[in-house]
Amino acid sequence: MGDKRNNTGDYNTGNRNTGDYNTGDYNTGNRNTGDYNTGVFISCDFSNGVFCTIEPKIPIFNMQSNITLEEFYKSKWWYAIKSSTFPLAEWVYYTEEEKQLDEDKRNIGGYLKANTYKEACQKWWDGLTDENKEIIKSLPNFDNEIFEEITGIKIVRKIRFYVGGIIDEIVYFNENTTNEEITEEYISWLGDQRGCAIDWEEVK
Repeated sequence: MGDKRNNTGDYNTGNRNTGDYNTGDYNTGNRNTGDYNTGVFISCDFSNGVFCTIEPKIPIFNMQSNITLEEFYKSKWWYAIKSSTFPLAEWVYYTEEEKQLDEDKRNIGGYLKANTYKEACQKWWDGLTDENKEIIKSLPNFDNEIFEEITGIKIVRKIRFYVGGIIDEIVYFNENTTNEEITEEYISWLGDQRGCAIDWEEVK
């Protein structure tokens, strides 16, 4: 019993709801007066609770933050995230050689390539400016391991150092740090007084 307000749910007076009995907009939950809710009997926005009037703070990287989802959508972090496309599919042009060998390819010109989620993540990350990458890495509770688990993108190099054949410590370096820079930087930290052979390996 949808209505003319682009609702797919029933008994809604709001707009674009998939839930039922909503007076707000964009709700997938039921009986809400707020907007963008997935919960029940909600009068605030962006809530998945029950009988709530206060918009909740959101978890970021599995930890509670001090911002609401609405605040996040107005933040520099969201603008940085959406500044690069997320191509789950993209048009790939055939090479001149491929077109010369195949008339169909010459006529079509290319094909639609489906990317996996993590392939799209990598292309999204590669399309970001260095400034926006740093903004994303400044998200509250940012966690390198969680970020890598979700996106497949390793943005730091985890290095285990050995001094005199003994494990000294594990240090994190920027993803673009070269092997030579890692060795030189760590030697400078140690100082001349150590005088021991230094070796290191990258931890996966």
